[in-house]
Amino acid sequence: MSSSTLDVDTLSKSMQQMGTTDYAVFILMLVFSSLVGLYFGYQDHKMKKQNKRNGIEDDATNYLVGGRNMQVLPVSLSMIASFVSGVTILGTCTEVYLYGSQYSLFLIAIFFGTIISHFTIIPVIHHCKINSFYEYLEIRFNRELRIFGSCGFVISFTLFTPIVIYMPALAFNQMTGINVHIITSVSIFICVIYTSLGGIKAVVWTDVLQIIITFLTIALIAIKGTMIVGGLDIVLDRNLKGERIEPIDFNFDPTIRHSFWTLVIGGSIWWLSINGINQAMVQRYLSLKTMKKAQTANILFSFGAIIFIILSLYNGFLLYATYHDCDPLTTKLAQHPDQMFSLLAIETLKDFPGLVGIFVAGIFSAALSSASTGMNSISAVILLDFCGKMKLSKLQTSLILRGSVIIFGIISVLLVFVIEKLGAILQFAMIIPSSTSGPLLGIFLIGIFTPWIGGKSAFWSIIISSVIMTAIIVKAQIESLSGKIKIPLKPVSIDGCHYNFTFSSSPMATAEAIEEESKQIYHMSYLYYTVFGALLVIIISVLLSFIFGFQDARKIDKRLVAPFMRKFIQFENQEMKTKNLKIEEESLMEIYKLKNIEEKETCR
Repeated sequence: MSSSTLDVDTLSKSMQQMGTTDYAVFILMLVFSSLVGLYFGYQDHKMKKQNKRNGIEDDATNYLVGGRNMQVLPVSLSMIASFVSGVTILGTCTEVYLYGSQYSLFLIAIFFGTIISHFTIIPVIHHCKINSFYEYLEIRFNRELRIFGSCGFVISFTLFTPIVIYMPALAFNQMTGINVHIITSVSIFICVIYTSLGGIKAVVWTDVLQIIITFLTIALIAIKGTMIVGGLDIVLDRNLKGERIEPIDFNFDPTIRHSFWTLVIGGSIWWLSINGINQAMVQRYLSLKTMKKAQTANILFSFGAIIFIILSLYNGFLLYATYHDCDPLTTKLAQHPDQMFSLLAIETLKDFPGLVGIFVAGIFSAALSSASTGMNSISAVILLDFCGKMKLSKLQTSLILRGSVIIFGIISVLLVFVIEKLGAILQFAMIIPSSTSGPLLGIFLIGIFTPWIGGKSAFWSIIISSVIMTAIIVKAQIESLSGKIKIPLKPVSIDGCHYNFTFSSSPMATAEAIEEESKQIYHMSYLYYTVFGALLVIIISVLLSFIFGFQDARKIDKRLVAPFMRKFIQFENQEMKTKNLKIEEESLMEIYKLKNIEEKETCR
């Protein structure tokens, strides 16, 4: 404890010092985001009037996939912005500070996941010309599977969005003292405005601005913070001594939270589920005119994500180098682990008017990008997957698209009250979709690689797998919250603190290794959840096919199968016409609907 007369409460209040320039920069970003929504809403209104005169009704297509005629660069930047949320920026820094550098191996996983999606998933999705990933599930298997997948997506994103808004709200609270719930409510309100008015075009172009602000923010902190600490060599030296930079753990033990194998194998499959079958990303791919453009966007997206993760990892090292001898969690200068990067930003930028405002704008930009993506994607799923069978007027379609965004925004505000009770935000954010994303990925892989697996086997396999995965994840979280599963933290010090604080006990977790005989399946690393869920579906669907029967692979449409698999199967004539629609030229969903109508008429 320091002999200084300065106490931690006084220091904390003194750091809440956003000036007029800082507020102006932050407000300007929010206003611009709203104006983008108004602009594209106005453009959309003009287009609808023009289309009405020409007898064209394409409001939903324009709102959801930008008329399938958007450009690669803005779409790629939008995808990066959707991924780079406050969870990535704040959570990754906290990860390095608390647990070390092992997480950096996730960069390898991004490379492998991108390669797989590039050559298998994107060609199938683009050839089918669908509006929703879940349309594929209905065409390939059955409608029940489509509804199940859509429900899983809506639930996952409903739980995820409050997290990405809550993270920057913590940072803003650290700097201003303004209540977190006021901040989140205003942010979500702004997000609802430009998403509901402008659709995906507003989301994409707002993302472009926001990702530039976000990049400049974290790059500025990295450069200026390194200068304040004394240089790159000091940053690295302190992290080596503090055990943040650590050797790669090649242990095969699946219960180790982060090792080479959990991060590369588990991370690759997790990334595949994010950039391959996630509806938010699928919408971006489908907004581009050709498959080649979609594949280019996929590569640029992954490259951009790698750059941001590297910057965030380095800022984690910088965070420790700054507080290596005075841990802000022990002294309670930071009340929550994910507030520590905000402390670093204040320390780094406080002497430069407007820069703290740019930091807050950058963190909120990342959050708004992810939230608006979720809102736009959920509106797509609700319209296409839940209301697709209804005969809707243009007004009803518009009300569903905009109304679902508003309702989703209200739910997100309420869920922040739950999110603030959680602990490790980065891990929780990656866990949320795992109960369904793993099984869904497994189903999609079955669809494109094993055309002899039928709809009934696929449906029951995903039900069983999702129940098992939910039970495993819930049990793991209960054990973690009760303290039975502990994650070892890296050592910290308070020897160099220059202010007074009340010391109770060290926040270090005295984690004990789990005995080999006491290890259970729920002890597996959270990064293996997606892998395990996908494997469960594949194994169960094959076993169920022996009960329900295998289907004739030759009778399905070849576009539903991975490109290289088409060489090994002799498909039946694919040049069929259905009411003068060639299968190579039209949306596979339209072919599917018309084929069903013809079959019903034949039965009569």
